[in-house]
Amino acid sequence: MPFAVCRIQKIKSWGALSRSQSHTLRLVDTPNANPEIKNLELIGNTTNLDLGTLVREKIGSQKIRSDAVLAVEMLLSASPEYFRPDAPHKGGIYEQQRLNNFVDAVVKWLKKSWGDTFGKLR
Repeated sequence: MPFAVCRIQKIKSWGALSRSQSHTLRLVDTPNANPEIKNLELIGNTTNLDLGTLVREKIGSQKIRSDAVLAVEMLLSASPEYFRPDAPHKGGIYEQQRLNNFVDAVVKWLKKSWGDTFGKLR
């Protein structure tokens, strides 16, 4: 039976933010991930600025408390049985229409739940 995955984690330091970006973009060794496959990015970053700069721009010039949450990392996915019901054990393969449907549903949920917090969603 397919299931959805949603992991939300607070990021409270600039170092943790940098490590998160490095992990997501596969800039560091990530043994449990295929380095040939890129993560889907739903948030448009047409400026190609690094994550730290984007967060600083969003926060602005206000003073940041030492225990403040700088950003929230969200992982939204589904089980292999959803993306490829006929071949759940074949990594890197998915049915394009199922992926499109999932992305549409995730973007709709993000906009409804978080508004314009993210900036431009595709």
